[in-house]
Amino acid sequence: AVDGEGNCYSVGSFSSGDSDFGGAILASRGGYDGFVAKFDPLGNLVWVKQAGGTQYDIAFGIGLDVAANCYIAGVRDGSASFDSIQMADVGFNTTFFLAKIVELPALNLAFVGQQAFLYWPANKSDFSLESSPDLSSNASWTAVTSPFVVLGDQRVVIDDLKAGKRFYRLKE
Repeated sequence: AVDGEGNCYSVGSFSSGDSDFGGAILASRGGYDGFVAKFDPLGNLVWVKQAGGTQYDIAFGIGLDVAANCYIAGVRDGSASFDSIQMADVGFNTTFFLAKIVELPALNLAFVGQQAFLYWPANKSDFSLESSPDLSSNASWTAVTSPFVVLGDQRVVIDDLKAGKRFYRLKE
């Protein structure tokens, strides 16, 4: 599948041993393991993800939505993991799976005096900007209420830093 920016997404399977995706090595977990990979318009690997367990796990279909979220279809036998998601053995020889991979947008930051200029891709309008004074496990995140503007292909927010140090994140 190819997105609107010319990035190519590919799915497939590999077995026994390691597979090299342009420098990213995936080690087989046993049987067949599925993969999904993203390549930029020049053919360089952007990322690769693996789905697998000790039996066979095969990715055979892919689709993209307008936000470049990937939808992967495949089959698996037994338990398997896909990134941090654990798929339990449901007792059938073959189980179909459908996975959605959401690409998180990059949040960029530039400082000018006491102002932070924060920007991320404008096509990721379902994300909102939040800030916190610390990163502790019980940090309190609040919505940044400064208005945003769209400049080119970026959504831009200017936040005043007079209140002190701030941490920022995008929240879907």
